[in-house]
Amino acid sequence: MFFFSFARLSHFQIILFVFVFGIGALVGSEIPLLMRILKDNLDFKELVSRVLTFDYVGALAASLLFPIFFVPRLGLARTSLLFGLLNAAVGLWGTWLLKPLISGKVIGLRTRAALTIALLLACLLAANRLTRLAEDNLYGDSIVYARSTPHQRIVVTWLERSEEAFDAAIIDFPDPNNFSLGKLYTTRFYRLLQSRLAPDAAVAVQRTSPLFARQSYWRILRTMESAGFTVKPYHTPVPSFGLWGTEFSTNWQSP
Repeated sequence: MFFFSFARLSHFQIILFVFVFGIGALVGSEIPLLMRILKDNLDFKELVSRVLTFDYVGALAASLLFPIFFVPRLGLARTSLLFGLLNAAVGLWGTWLLKPLISGKVIGLRTRAALTIALLLACLLAANRLTRLAEDNLYGDSIVYARSTPHQRIVVTWLERSEEAFDAAIIDFPDPNNFSLGKLYTTRFYRLLQSRLAPDAAVAVQRTSPLFARQSYWRILRTMESAGFTVKPYHTPVPSFGLWGTEFSTNWQSP
């Protein structure tokens, strides 16, 4: 729901805060509710000890497994749906564990839990399709490539079919250390980029190290100048890379 509302609604923050508040209130009511159900069957001290122990252990396990193990392997959408399935399954299991303590019939609880599990399972099986549908609504241009990696979600749309004029572009391509990557630094690409920029737009491009890849550093500058940009090179120390080069370019014609 977050994916779809973010793509379609201008007041997404309201939806976000309402959901976060609602989920927080429901999560916060779990322990008091469970303690109230068990209060006549366990000593208060033992009750608090057991409930809080399982709550903290479960929270610790989930907070570690979610970002470190599951998300890199399943992706954010699948992992979220999987954890939802686990919660629904625990809820269904609880109707058997706590049946002697629950007043009234539990058939309604079990039916709703089963329907929730079925819905989440269907969404889990269609997770890729739902993600693509949400991304199609989010990005104005056609998606030409989309893939989830252990580190990020990569979506490529950027530029040949777009008719928008952008005020700024930040380009962080890999270093041009082979033929395929070198195509990202050609005059053709920069002229295509220039055709999609507003007249007074600005561009920032990473240009490798001016110390260890000096030829690449200056060739990128000359390539952009030949495409019609006014280029200002600069460099900055990056702790993990050393001295690293960037250039600030404007979409004004070179004199």
